[in-house]
Amino acid sequence: MEARYLLPCGCGQKQPVSAAEAGQVIRCACGQKLEVPTLRALRQLEAATPESGKETGWNLRKAVFVIGLVIAIGGALFALYCWQTGPRPVDTSRMTPVETWYLWQQIRSGLPRRYLRFDPYRQWVQMHQFWLVFAGIITALGVATMIGSLFVPPVLKSIEEEEELEETENQEQEEGFPREESAGPSNPR
Repeated sequence: MEARYLLPCGCGQKQPVSAAEAGQVIRCACGQKLEVPTLRALRQLEAATPESGKETGWNLRKAVFVIGLVIAIGGALFALYCWQTGPRPVDTSRMTPVETWYLWQQIRSGLPRRYLRFDPYRQWVQMHQFWLVFAGIITALGVATMIGSLFVPPVLKSIEEEEELEETENQEQEEGFPREESAGPSNPR
């Protein structure tokens, strides 16, 4: 594995660089161009640990993922609550034989049509179904947010930062600085 070193920037961040990048120009996360020192000076820099190049703080991607996770867990817990508190069928095992017989007679004869529309039990079942569907939709939105967070760039630059970056690149090109792509060895023809 190739040794990596931490190149300090004026903004306070340290960019990991390898010996193969010696003498080239790289760009810091803040947008500033940094010249990687020669191999001899590079070895005097702080050695990079395997974790030093990785971002460990919060960013937009992680925040959106956590928001989606909270929404999904909240929706799932609400669905579980609705499921547990929902209407249950009549438990005939605890009824006396006479109560069971009267219940059977009611079921067999049926209720008049006008009572079915305003039956409180039926309304309770319909309301319970509505809240279960609502909880399912909330859970699905949370999962979709979590999946969508994978497509969010970890760091978003504002429009002002993008314009400043373009201005500095244009100024450097006008002053004769080589572009980043041409910083390496060139093939003259």
